[in-house]
Amino acid sequence: MTTIHKAKDNSLKLILGDHELFSEFLRDFIDVEREEIESIVKNIERKGIREMFAIENYDVQETRRVAKSEGKLEGKMEGKLEGKIEAVLNLVKNLKISVSEAMRVLELPEKEQQRVVKELKIKGIPYTLKN
Repeated sequence: MTTIHKAKDNSLKLILGDHELFSEFLRDFIDVEREEIESIVKNIERKGIREMFAIENYDVQETRRVAKSEGKLEGKMEGKLEGKIEAVLNLVKNLKISVSEAMRVLELPEKEQQRVVKELKIKGIPYTLKN
């Protein structure tokens, strides 16, 4: 083992063994919030560092299934939102109603108004925000 590797190994042992130093390291070098640091340190004190990072019971297939399921759900939600935004654009363009009225009719959240306006501008569709 090279001197650099020994120093790195010893530094890591020092940091992980000294919870206050470990907290300082997380806070200063990785920019972790204080509450999160306290939770990590409590877990280390309770379980020990080896158990905290043990992955022997890690089920890769289950993790993939969950991630895939979450991805599908996010995709469906994003697709529905895109559909509603497109419908708002069509209502504004074809029926000449305001953006807020079209969004109200299609039950599109107000927080999406900037996105709708941006699309209207990109497509060159004249619009009014309110009646």
